[in-house]
Order: sequence, then structure tokens, then C-alpha cells
Amino acid sequence: MQYFNVSKNRKIAYLAMLGNTILWGIALPIVKKGFDNGLTPMNFLFWRYVVAVVTSLPIVIWIGVSGKVGMLDKKKTITAEILLKIIGLELIGTVISLLLLYEGLARTGAIEGSLIAITYPVLVALGGIWFFKEREEKREWIGLSVAILGTFILVVNPLLKTGFAGTTSGNL
Repeated sequence: MQYFNVSKNRKIAYLAMLGNTILWGIALPIVKKGFDNGLTPMNFLFWRYVVAVVTSLPIVIWIGVSGKVGMLDKKKTITAEILLKIIGLELIGTVISLLLLYEGLARTGAIEGSLIAITYPVLVALGGIWFFKEREEKREWIGLSVAILGTFILVVNPLLKTGFAGTTSGNL
């Protein structure tokens, strides 16, 4: 039963990654249905960005007025320069990465797209290991290895069967 003997922070991280995985797993088939009914990836991303701006703008204004960042009492001034950097990072980090995701989803099946997309937590874990020198336990390495191998097989399988016809370009 040593597998359940983990720290509270690690349990919270596991739950957060599970929740994220469930949301992405649900979202992509719904978005794919929209693509099948004439919605384009650019249309979807435009309206998603508009909703994100409208919902986050009051939070950004509140931070700018109050100077509080989250639940911290530290004062942080948000200047126009910082706000422009945030908007630029949102465009690059969100819109471009999601454009690639949704363009791929438009070219592959909903189930394949969801299975590939739910590897994001694996990539986050690998990024933590690479950039922040996080240490993983043996069972976590086993889980990461199985997830990476499964994703690789899922992505490459159509290539082996049909070449670049079919869903291969979307999977890649």
C-alpha cells in the first residue's frame, strides 16, 4: 500500500492533472462535432479568445486596482507594458498552440484527438523534470513511460497502415 502514501501536495497535483485530463477529454469530442458541422478552427479560437478576454479582464483590472496577486498580500503593479506582454504571451502560448491542436483535430478522429491531447499532463510532468529538476518516483516513471509509448503507438499506427492518407496528418 505504499502507492497511497504520498504527500498532500502530490495528491492535490494528481487530482488537478486528473481534472484537467477529464475536461480535455470531454472538450475535444464536442469541438470535433462543431468542426463536423461547419465550424473552423480559426472561428472557434477567435470566439474562445473573445470569451477569455471578457472573463479575465475584470480580474486583471481588479489586480491592477488592488495591487493584490491572487491570495497574496504582495503589491504588484500592472503597467501597460506588462499587460501588453501578457496579451502577447496569451496569443502565442494559447492561440498558436490551440490552433495546431484544433487544425490537427479537424484532420483526425475525435477519439484519437482526445487520447493524444490527454497526454498534456505527461508533457507537463516531463517539463517539470527537465526545466525544474523535479524528481519522480519509480511508479511515476513507469506511468510516464506507458503513457508516452501508448501515445507514440496511437500517433504512428495510421502511418503504418495507410501512409499519410487518413488521420496521420491530424495525429502528427
